[in-house]
Amino acid sequence: METTSRSRYSLYTVLLLILSLFASACESTNQYSTTATPIGTYRIDPIFWEYYNLKGGAEVFGPAITNLFTFQGKKMQYLENGLLVFDYQSEIDPYSFAPLGETLNFYEPPEPTSAQQGDLIINSYPIHPDFVNLYNQLGADTVGEPLTNLQINYAQNRIEQHFQNLGFYSLLDDPLKEILLLAYGLADCGPVCQKKGTVQNAIIARSALSQPFATAQYQLGVSATGEKLMGPIDNVEDGREEVIFENIVLYNDNGRVFPRPILLMLGYEPQPLVGSLKFPNLVFIPVTGNLGHNVPIFFHEYIVSHGRYEISGLPITEFLEHDREAGIGRQCFTNLCLEYHTHSQEEKVRPVPLGIEYLNKFYPHMQLDTGELPSSDGEPLIAPRVTPQPIFLLQMWESSPLISSSDSQTIYASVSLNGMPQAHQQLTLTISIPNALPQSIDFPETTDTGQTALTLTPIVVPNGTLISLLICLNLPEGASQCISSTFLIWGNP
Repeated sequence: METTSRSRYSLYTVLLLILSLFASACESTNQYSTTATPIGTYRIDPIFWEYYNLKGGAEVFGPAITNLFTFQGKKMQYLENGLLVFDYQSEIDPYSFAPLGETLNFYEPPEPTSAQQGDLIINSYPIHPDFVNLYNQLGADTVGEPLTNLQINYAQNRIEQHFQNLGFYSLLDDPLKEILLLAYGLADCGPVCQKKGTVQNAIIARSALSQPFATAQYQLGVSATGEKLMGPIDNVEDGREEVIFENIVLYNDNGRVFPRPILLMLGYEPQPLVGSLKFPNLVFIPVTGNLGHNVPIFFHEYIVSHGRYEISGLPITEFLEHDREAGIGRQCFTNLCLEYHTHSQEEKVRPVPLGIEYLNKFYPHMQLDTGELPSSDGEPLIAPRVTPQPIFLLQMWESSPLISSSDSQTIYASVSLNGMPQAHQQLTLTISIPNALPQSIDFPETTDTGQTALTLTPIVVPNGTLISLLICLNLPEGASQCISSTFLIWGNP
């Protein structure tokens, strides 16, 4: 996939798009349509008019949110839900949709085992049955190949699946199960294309997992790590960047990812070492000399298939009865605990969600990235000490992803709750510059649109310096909810 070149659409078109927005004021009357366009939207250019309507028009793709512009010799126009492309040099079809799914970095490994009999499977990805009709209606060339499996987005109350060019979704509480497109165009075009009105159900707002943690989670599997609770964030003790997952905590050491020994950090006492029991279904793992712990074969196989003992750490207990009535046994290792659910018909081996306990101990005033606390056997593993707060939708963007030391960067942020803009919200921006102390600045309160902006003084550092940003929404009782981003200093003489 040509992700690198495709991901640069937004980077190089910002200026072109700004010019196209202003150019609309001088645009002559189009003969192909005399219908007034809603505020913040634009007429479909004649070059795309027939193709756009043939594929479904505004009902499917939403309105145009820019005028026509040219990029790398191709004619383009952003729609709410995609990016139209006209390439007169194409030997197949000059009309297409740009691969915004790749540009927006949607990807996860396929899970063909989740497919049901009769499912449509493309490149090992099962297409969700509710999405098949729209997929076939638009066509594979329009939609592109799948990039993810079915995903449940509880924060946005929807199921969704991402493809190379378009994204599908349906609201969880919609009895008609109407299938619509995600706002890929708005997400990729950014603040230049922010139109008035609302498409909240289709907004794309992800707490993206950055490298090297994203690769580590893919390799270990989400079922092993659990969902992300918080991070990346600098550890309060050693300053290393870490991500707290439901079941494990990973930290970054010079580009390599390692697990935290959270059992010892949480105060769990190791059991005395024992000798090998020499049972056929036990694997003896030595810790010191001939002493260690005996690991059931089902735990051993799970560990070997999820990063080996370098990830789990050495055992610190024997296999113990945890809940006799429920038929649950447990064994703990340096970095995680595993449970065996005897009566389960599906996943018998499961990691224990210790991430919330770690979060509460070392970050007692921080708000979770997710709206649900992990639980074990239907109940919270540890009574959370975090004061429950509503989960707001935070979004942030910069005036430019690349900026020189002679120019001022403007940081924008928006706050919404259940699809409604939130006014009078106070946010704090923390700027991290290499070899300098972090600096915190308060935004002006959000307006009635839920938005606010802050212009920074020029940052004088060499080309290639990555500036890290952390925006936190200040909540009652000292809690906060945060999102992060970066931009690059570039273009200095």
